[in-house]
Amino acid sequence: MRREDLDCRQREVVAAVHERHSRILVLGGPGSGKTTTALWAARSFLEAKQPVHSGRVLFLTFSRSAVSQIMSRSPGVISGYTDRVEILTFHALAYRLIRVPALVGPVRSPGEAPRPRQASAPI
Repeated sequence: MRREDLDCRQREVVAAVHERHSRILVLGGPGSGKTTTALWAARSFLEAKQPVHSGRVLFLTFSRSAVSQIMSRSPGVISGYTDRVEILTFHALAYRLIRVPALVGPVRSPGEAPRPRQASAPI
């Protein structure tokens, strides 16, 4: 789908991504264009970012089938920006955060005091 093919409501959503502090809720039934609108909004956001402040976009969904649908529709819309777009399930994001402890810090039990870091012995 081309940007020109978006209807006026979809274009309104795409334009809203540039408003400061805007939060957008898009409701619609199956086949109403929510995914296409979200992809074009992401592209519009990425196009507007200065190279110095390269923005990133995260599509977060509940099911792997939704991830597949988004990915299948994305090549024509976000080509050239795929290195700045992630399409994940909530589970995949949580798993990634757990696997990278540097992002979230050491895992402790509730109420457990932080442990001092041990210095590694020189070899």
